[in-house]
Amino acid sequence: MNTAAVLVENLIQGMQTLCWMLLLFFSFFQYSEIIPGFAQLHLATVAVILVAICYWIGIIVDTAYYNLIIQRFEGRWIKKLVNPGEPSLSDMVFACITKNSDLAKLFLERQAHLRMLRVSTVNTLLLTFTGMLFLFNNKYPWPWFFTTAAIGMVFFIGTAYAWRKLYKYYVSMAKTAYKLVATK
Repeated sequence: MNTAAVLVENLIQGMQTLCWMLLLFFSFFQYSEIIPGFAQLHLATVAVILVAICYWIGIIVDTAYYNLIIQRFEGRWIKKLVNPGEPSLSDMVFACITKNSDLAKLFLERQAHLRMLRVSTVNTLLLTFTGMLFLFNNKYPWPWFFTTAAIGMVFFIGTAYAWRKLYKYYVSMAKTAYKLVATK
């Protein structure tokens, strides 16, 4: 995977995370007093600082979510999808990427999609809850609260479903590619 793709991936993950963090922050502090102070700062400086913060946050949450989630959900999925007599998923993928550069590109691309879906699934849930907290604490009308909850849950279920399906496809792709590479 090239450096630009990793940079963009981490920026997107960081921006998602920063959104729910800001909603959480503004749920407890008056944003009407904070925002005008930012307007006085030089916009380009603020943008550069936010991009740097988003990249840093993206790296942290990608690693944190990986360590928290891979051991729970993806670990269980692997046990269900890989038969006891077969090599481990990581062994199958490693054997494929060392023998075929096209497979290596394909696996790296799918792994990037899995990382994005994993982080997006968790961030969607956190964004929904912090959005609801923000609306509740700032006394927005109840329809806004329920609409946020409904839309957030639809997106959460959608990303979780896509993540699960892509993981299933990734494992079947690894098993098929490993059989082809092993027979050569």
